[in-house]
Amino acid sequence: MSTVRNCTLLFLNDEHDYSLPKTDLNGYELRTVNLTLVRDKHYGKLEPLLDAVGTVDSEYVILTFRDVMPRLTDEILEKIEAGEADYTAAKVFFGNRIQESYRSIHYGYDYRMILSVIKRDFPDIYEFYTKRLVDTYAIISWAGYFKTSLVKEAFDFVAKVIKVCTTVLPERYSVKQNLYGEYLAPYLFSIYLAYHEDDYKLEICEPEKLNAGNPKTENHEELKKEYENATRETILSKVYSYIDDKDPESAADLVIRILKDREGIDDIRDAFVRYEKERRYYATTFMDDAKTRKTFLKKPFRPESIGIKTGKPVMMVYVWNSIGNDSNIKAFEDFGFDCRTIQMPFDTMIYSEELVDQINVHMDKHDFDFAYSLNVNPAVAEACYIHDTPYIAWCYDSPSYTGAHWYLKYPTTHVFAFDSSDVENYKKGGVEQVYYLPLATNLDSFDKVIPKGDDFQKYSADISFIGSLYDTPVPEAMSFLTDYQKGYINALLDNQMDVYGHSFYPEIVSRKLCEWLDNEDFNRLINWDKDHREELPDDIKTANPGRLSLLLNKQVTNKERLLLLNLLASHYDVKLYSYKENTALKGVKFCGTADYYTVAPKIFRLSKLNLNATLRSIRNGIPLRCIDIMGCHGALLTNYQKDFDDHFKDGDNIIFYTSAEEALEKANFYIAHDDVRKKIADNAYETIKKHYDYPVKIREMFEMSGLEYLIPKKSRR
Repeated sequence: MSTVRNCTLLFLNDEHDYSLPKTDLNGYELRTVNLTLVRDKHYGKLEPLLDAVGTVDSEYVILTFRDVMPRLTDEILEKIEAGEADYTAAKVFFGNRIQESYRSIHYGYDYRMILSVIKRDFPDIYEFYTKRLVDTYAIISWAGYFKTSLVKEAFDFVAKVIKVCTTVLPERYSVKQNLYGEYLAPYLFSIYLAYHEDDYKLEICEPEKLNAGNPKTENHEELKKEYENATRETILSKVYSYIDDKDPESAADLVIRILKDREGIDDIRDAFVRYEKERRYYATTFMDDAKTRKTFLKKPFRPESIGIKTGKPVMMVYVWNSIGNDSNIKAFEDFGFDCRTIQMPFDTMIYSEELVDQINVHMDKHDFDFAYSLNVNPAVAEACYIHDTPYIAWCYDSPSYTGAHWYLKYPTTHVFAFDSSDVENYKKGGVEQVYYLPLATNLDSFDKVIPKGDDFQKYSADISFIGSLYDTPVPEAMSFLTDYQKGYINALLDNQMDVYGHSFYPEIVSRKLCEWLDNEDFNRLINWDKDHREELPDDIKTANPGRLSLLLNKQVTNKERLLLLNLLASHYDVKLYSYKENTALKGVKFCGTADYYTVAPKIFRLSKLNLNATLRSIRNGIPLRCIDIMGCHGALLTNYQKDFDDHFKDGDNIIFYTSAEEALEKANFYIAHDDVRKKIADNAYETIKKHYDYPVKIREMFEMSGLEYLIPKKSRR
């Protein structure tokens, strides 16, 4: 392997006890920097690193960062030696935007403060950050091979900003709250490098993982063995010991995570849940005051609200451009809740500090007993955690799992998914308060929509379908690919057509596949934010894997629905109610859109069969269309979904098909046998009334989440 002469390798070691991999280190001066905690300043583990960099007199320096060091290939080293590159470094990728990742580690107070410091003292860099970096998902780490002068310049900037922070941010009891350097330095370092990207030539290198022990995990196992059967007094003694050492984080870790299944310490656990929340969001915590610390085991007192006292709890409903808002809110009002809405634009389903602030103001002014939204909104979850207010999110999209984000794990957040497979995905991501809850229908409203007069002629049909055909940009996007790539995508579509109950796209469609398909026009058509594509960093301009998976599932659904409709229309009177006509349909009567609350119930009731072909990204769940059809006394012809097994049986209260050919066979039989078909429709209605009506599901929602005390007085048994 080539080497660059006159180079120092600074191996940064910390509590994980990282060790260097077996690699050729000849030609480098090796120095081990012990990143020990410095308690008398706010630089945390950064101070030993700053000191070490300051004493380096070689032309180049190699740095490790946490469990990563740069993988130095001959090609990269030759470029550096030839002056074609000033440095090479590995990128660190996050599941969220930088500021969200920072918040998940630390808390928002410091992040907002550091931005204000940069804005005041480094306005040019602040302007650059807000335009170029605020939405990025990756940073250039200091795991790299740098010119020493560049590292010293970058660290000088980092130290200047942190020095200002130490004079602005107050001293606090928790040692974690004062480690600005440890948490903020990597972000500052990356901001500085990005700002000077035109001054220095960068080569991205692959990361090389360092060997790491994890004494923290080992210590957890030892503590669990020692205290899982200990007396409450013994546990309290250990907790007080941590507090005396000014280390309440370890006390919180012990009672919240290590002893999470231990009974009889709920009051201790509650106190430290409160502490962890305050540490993240407020300038001080109850630990900062000596008098308050003495009574820290006292449970936080939450007075009973007026809404709960009167038996009509007040719920904040976050309204966005979602399906069924009005019907959903009416159902909760009929159940007995006092619903107060807060409405925001559609695009604010994306997390933002500004949205959190707006919701905070709204919650400060009103005494809400809980908050609610269709699908999970991170800003609502954040605001509810700050206000210690339960948040219920009922997901009607699938897949609804949005990753292992911090807000899904808040004790105040309760997620309900209508697809049982989504619940499994949440659980795998470490989300505990997630529950399987099928969607519901509003029988009280639908029962009042009775066909009359011309309705019988206008809305009757052998077979009807209400819904989208899911026209996607996939066919157009494929026109920009090579023949081999087109064949690959077509094979993915064809193979998925015959597979129900499982989408294999999430396992196949990876970032690497999207890079293989990389084409500017293909990416433009696939990406969500195609109008702002030029503003995206180069490394995320390829097609988004999640977006491509969803579009492929929609394209398969499109093919299936067209096939079914054409096949059935060749034998029967088939009507399509959709927002757009499709020229591929032959013999299908296109009827435009139908109002879902005033017209659709009549169509469901008057059609001999109502067709459903489930969107392929829904693995097990029952689509709302199916529940509504049966709730309107309609006979449902649908593909099989696993979650139907709870209350439905083929030929009794539902009609299943597993292929287009079987769908036609079932249509032939049930259209010819009115009495059998009507009996199935009647049985389906009774099943929906018993298990899927809104009052039933809303009650289950509060009972499953342990929030029974919020059930309105009029609806209590």
